[in-house]
Amino acid sequence: MYKIHAHMNLITETAKVVYGEAGGVKEDEERLWVAHVVKNRHMLQKQGKYRFGSIRKDFKGYGRWEDNWKNGEIRKNSERKAWKKSLKAAWKAWTSKHDPTHGAVFFVQGDYI
Repeated sequence: MYKIHAHMNLITETAKVVYGEAGGVKEDEERLWVAHVVKNRHMLQKQGKYRFGSIRKDFKGYGRWEDNWKNGEIRKNSERKAWKKSLKAAWKAWTSKHDPTHGAVFFVQGDYI
């Protein structure tokens, strides 16, 4: 039972980052890439190969989810849809054996390219 709960917690934490970093993008694939970056960092840290912060502290987008949750934005239709898509991307990343990012641990938003 603990393993299932821990896995669901990782999916939820990943979805919060995906929502904050890519919740408003049109392509599901972009959300999936963000989810894989979160997963890759977590797995490498767990193996002792990298030193990252926690999922909560390591990704700026996590704060966007937190703010929108507190002020009720996520319960509104457009934000609820973004949250559901973020959860779907996180679930897919954590349950898939294929990583479209090939192990990436960083991403850059298009605004900065």
